[in-house]
Amino acid sequence: MSIVAHVKTQGNIVQDTRKAMNLANWKDHVKGDRVFLKVNYMSDQVIPGLCTSPWLLEGVLQELTYANKDVIIGDADLATNKQLDRAVRNWGVLEICKKYNVPFVNLSNERSVDVETKIGDVTPTIPFPKIILDADDIITLPVAKTHYLTRMTCSLKNQWGTIPRYRQQYHPVASKLIPEINRILNLSLTIIDGTICMEGEGPRTGIPKVVNSIFCSRDLVAADKCIQDMMGLKGVIDHIEIASKVIPNSQIEYKIVGDELVQYNFIEAKKTIVTKFEDLFRRVPLLNVILFKTKLFDIPARLATEYNTFYYFRRYGMKHRNRILELAPQYKPLYSKLPGFSRG
Repeated sequence: MSIVAHVKTQGNIVQDTRKAMNLANWKDHVKGDRVFLKVNYMSDQVIPGLCTSPWLLEGVLQELTYANKDVIIGDADLATNKQLDRAVRNWGVLEICKKYNVPFVNLSNERSVDVETKIGDVTPTIPFPKIILDADDIITLPVAKTHYLTRMTCSLKNQWGTIPRYRQQYHPVASKLIPEINRILNLSLTIIDGTICMEGEGPRTGIPKVVNSIFCSRDLVAADKCIQDMMGLKGVIDHIEIASKVIPNSQIEYKIVGDELVQYNFIEAKKTIVTKFEDLFRRVPLLNVILFKTKLFDIPARLATEYNTFYYFRRYGMKHRNRILELAPQYKPLYSKLPGFSRG
């Protein structure tokens, strides 16, 4: 039975992240010198629950740099928006990188290597940035969120962002591809940001939810099953179930160490107008090829970006942010100091 460490936090996220890592005996699983941290900065707008909190990242960096690890941090642009460079600036990530003297890389700009898969009927190869493949250890730092495509996104789904470009073409086979990505990359550790999660129309236009939790485990499958139980999502989640069978030393069963797990009833994701149009276009073979496998993808990509960036943020996002920071005032001083907090 795999161990999942769980720490309840009341605002000292840096310290509590380090506590969770040590409860999970992270040094037993991260043994190499070169460590790649896969973060999640899918939005340049500062709404709690959207992106890896910079304080969790700082806690991880403290542990790794004090252990003399050579660290690189990275993520990729979205398929629909080149948001990453703005996001890491607005979320204060570049300041943290400077403080700890570690580089941040945009994986969409890195040279890729095609790696053969064991799911040739789905795709014979997957392109991965060479900088990730060269790492001794990979640690993922996801946010726990509901997701319109896969029901939830966490440790396993976070590696979707290691495919540097054009990953929207794989949406119809996500449940098979996510386990294969993780099998190939063979991650060493997950450290889950459950301080403020997201429910509803995740991963981009959902509702922030205060959970005050940090999780850590060497087993991404067990960690994600734990998050599924925490969210109160019933039934089988396909990519977790498949991953338990294809990733070596993975288990669905887990044991919590640290604080007791609290179960919530997360609102499940429903399709937004953007995702409904995507489904509609994919059902028409010619449109599927034209819109998702050629440069014409830029048209629906632009429409999706306009919806998420302007309509959602101005109509709902700022209200969600203000409400959640009133409900959890311990986080307000942290978020209000971020460089992009006041930007729309």
